[in-house]
This record gives sequence, C-alpha cells and structure tokens, in this order.
Amino acid sequence: QLQAGQALGLRIEGHPIAVFRVGDELHATDSLCTHAFVPLEDGVLLGHEIECPVHQARFDVRTGACTAFPARRPLRVFEIQQ
Repeated sequence: QLQAGQALGLRIEGHPIAVFRVGDELHATDSLCTHAFVPLEDGVLLGHEIECPVHQARFDVRTGACTAFPARRPLRVFEIQQ
C-alpha cells in the first residue's frame, strides 16, 4: 500500500511502470523519464507532478504531459482499476 506522496516501480508484462499516490488518487505512467531514461519513482512527487531525479524534468502524473524541461516528450499513462 502506498501512502500519499509515495511512488512505486513495477514491471507488468516486462514493461516498467510507476504508480503514484496523490491524496486518495492512484496514477500510473511509464516508469522511465523520456529525457534521461531513469526511473521516475526515484524522483520527488510534488503534488501531481513527478520530478526526475537526474535533470529535474517534470511530468503531470494524471496526463503524462511534460511540465518542465529538459524533457520534451510526454509519458504514457495507464488506467488503474481499483
């Protein structure tokens, strides 16, 4: 069980996925930053944004949108069924 503000890295069918808990919400995205290709679950979750631990690119965990450079490509997001 994830606590609010925490992230967890998983592999589902060989694909790296990151799961984030923001308040009562769970969100799932690709695990790897589209710029540095490092696990985002090792980054800092700031509200609905995850910050990459290497170059501080940011992504919205709800939509996958890139919200801060140097990343330019969005993350894929995945539906979570609870």
